[in-house]
Amino acid sequence: MAAQERIRKELRPLLRLIGAPDDLIGLFRIVEEFERILALFLPIAGQESIQKLQRVEAVIASIEAKRPIILQTFPRTNLGKRKTLTDYYGTHPHYTIYETLPEETIFSGQLRALIASLLPVCIRLEHVRINIPYPYADRAVRLSRYLRQLSKPNTDERKLLLELPLHALTPDKMCEAISHCCSRLGLELKSSGPLQSFQHIQRSLMWFQEGGWPTSHGNIFSRQSHGKPGERRQVSLETKDSDRRVEIEICLEVDRPIRMARYLPRPDEVTAREEKFDPNQSDDVAPVAATIELDAEKRCVYQLENRRRSAAQNARFKAQAIELANQNLPIDRRTLSGYELQCFLHALGDLNLPVWDVIPVRSRSYVAAWAACRFFLSRDEADVRKIRAGEITDAEGRYDYPLWSSRTNQFLLPAVPPRHAPPKPNSNTVKTTNRFLLSVPELLVRILKRLPNQPGLLFETNIEKSFEKLLAQINQHNNFKPEISPSRLQGVVAEQMSRMAPADHVVSIYFRGQPPNQHNPAVYSVIPVSRLQLLYEEACTRVGRRAGVSLSQVTQSGFPDFTEASDLNVGSLHVPQASAVSATVKHIVKELRALSASPGAPLARLHNTYTAYVTLFLLATSGIRAVSSPLPAIFDLDPHTGICFVSDKDNPRYGNAHLAWLHPVLVEQIGLYRQHVTRLRQSLALINPSSLDRLDASVEAKQLSSHLSPKRDLDQEQLAISSPLLFFLSHQGADLLDVSPSLLASYLGPEWSLRVGALRHFVRSHLLQYNRSGELINALLGHGERGESAWGKFSTLPPLIWRKQIEEAINPCLKKLGFAAIPSPLLASLR
Repeated sequence: MAAQERIRKELRPLLRLIGAPDDLIGLFRIVEEFERILALFLPIAGQESIQKLQRVEAVIASIEAKRPIILQTFPRTNLGKRKTLTDYYGTHPHYTIYETLPEETIFSGQLRALIASLLPVCIRLEHVRINIPYPYADRAVRLSRYLRQLSKPNTDERKLLLELPLHALTPDKMCEAISHCCSRLGLELKSSGPLQSFQHIQRSLMWFQEGGWPTSHGNIFSRQSHGKPGERRQVSLETKDSDRRVEIEICLEVDRPIRMARYLPRPDEVTAREEKFDPNQSDDVAPVAATIELDAEKRCVYQLENRRRSAAQNARFKAQAIELANQNLPIDRRTLSGYELQCFLHALGDLNLPVWDVIPVRSRSYVAAWAACRFFLSRDEADVRKIRAGEITDAEGRYDYPLWSSRTNQFLLPAVPPRHAPPKPNSNTVKTTNRFLLSVPELLVRILKRLPNQPGLLFETNIEKSFEKLLAQINQHNNFKPEISPSRLQGVVAEQMSRMAPADHVVSIYFRGQPPNQHNPAVYSVIPVSRLQLLYEEACTRVGRRAGVSLSQVTQSGFPDFTEASDLNVGSLHVPQASAVSATVKHIVKELRALSASPGAPLARLHNTYTAYVTLFLLATSGIRAVSSPLPAIFDLDPHTGICFVSDKDNPRYGNAHLAWLHPVLVEQIGLYRQHVTRLRQSLALINPSSLDRLDASVEAKQLSSHLSPKRDLDQEQLAISSPLLFFLSHQGADLLDVSPSLLASYLGPEWSLRVGALRHFVRSHLLQYNRSGELINALLGHGERGESAWGKFSTLPPLIWRKQIEEAINPCLKKLGFAAIPSPLLASLR
């Protein structure tokens, strides 16, 4: 310690100037770059600063001679080539400026001259930051970050850097030089554009000259008498100084430009990370701090301080549309009207219309085919570019391109499966494929047959630009506002299929060939290929009816309903067949009857088999995740309604908790299991009396956290004292064990070779097959898009209808799988 203090004292002039940390991390790399910057700054330094800087130069010159001693005392001073100062960006912004070197020598001189000109600004900002953390801490960190990012500039930053002088300027002259270069190059400094780095640099220079930080809008974060507000979410720091956050409620009416700033406390780092997005946190409990008027014309998207408010705003628009009886009208800009579709499809059918004047005659058939493929196949530009012509039987075993067969008038389209580890051979899963056949409307067939009938790529070059020109002409001739765009056209058929699924985006994801792992419901679902074909036919028929154009096919199929078990599917690789689940149920029931009829059956084996049956019943009909203790406590279940509170795969604030519904037969089974546990107490009292303490604790009232201050970690500690609702016994029957997935799988018999979590895939796929909407299924499984909540204040999902429709789909599943309420084998012999 004495050696460290001695070295710090010798290097104090330099360390104080650059704001070095206590461990002097990366000092040699920092000093090497700072020495270049200091040499550029000395010619413009004032007389009062010359002496101080000369002392700093002397310290820098002495560092090389003391290198071995410094390395021995401060090992982190030499970082090597690969390590960075990431952890010090928020605490030592001035010091980290000199960490990054310019990647190209062509602008290294200009960048170093810019940093040298900003040296007095950085020194003063560092001093003010320490004394007045808010708001200068954030401004100093951003200035440091922008200067580091300029070592690898974007196109506009590179243009501006190359125009700056190679020598340092005073702050006022550098500010003028930046403005002059922007004016000459036609560039504009904006806080949200490609030159946001230079915009912040210019504001820092102006603050150094004038003393006040310039802003381009009303200061909604001004200091109030009630205390210090927090920093804005986009630039807030996860540090001890950032203990509050700001939320802004926007009023959309132009004549009412009132904003309300709300402040919420940030208790700890865990809460800070969770508050980045928490869709279930109520915004009504936040104390109102101030009401501030702003100019309505200066509304910007960044004033939506978090995504939860944006999602709530979108939900408010949709709720208003439903209240106005607009359910059948488009409530977003993605849907095309019948007249827009009619104009587009007529243009594809007649290549001599005026809208084709901008396209050469020899290219029109290819442009029309490109546009038709984008529209009817709902594929993006990259997929359409890879379409090949040939025979279906010629498709390679492993391929990622669409194949068009002019002989059968069909497409063979790739479907991207989830990134799952493939199941074991003979694992009794639903058969899946990575491709599916699609019969297309006659209009698309006629358009494609205008092209030469030869194998190979259908389009030799990318025709997207010509396609956009065609759409621009259609928009101009018909005065379409909003305009028809490729993305809007691409989603028409797929979105129509999703609405008929009903209302499940899983169908459109697999039909369009999108990677499903970014959409949780798609990962857990399989869709029969025949169902995709039937949905596609009906979607084309409805779109054609809306446009007044015939989009029928040669063969008509009925509206999609149930499918055969042998049909190929696209989607999840881990959906067990119903026969495999049924065989597992029969095995457990048979084992349970044999143990019940045997007087000398081990108690642990008897109880564990009964617990395995109840747990399998729960997982295969409710979709609850296969985690340890799937039902932690009896008070999480309402036996009258079957509603169950589920907090699996959750965060410390119950942000991912959801409500599940349990079938009445399952609720009855759980009641019988509780009677079984009551009878089990008599045996446990003889084997291990201490285990009764956990059973007694499960019926005692517990002091758990409230919805105003949820703390799941503490609640779990309270629940761990008592026994869960479902539990296993150790082999000796002495200890209570959690129902872990691996232990549960050991009781499912030889017919079961999958993970227990595959039952969640089974439940979702079964409900989707029975035409239950995605909204109902996602509410049951706890899935939802970001910002959505099945039972939020903007939800229009009636609980009674939800329970009724889920029950109607689960009833045939219970009969097919063979589930029934079985009494305790300890109370009566099973037959």
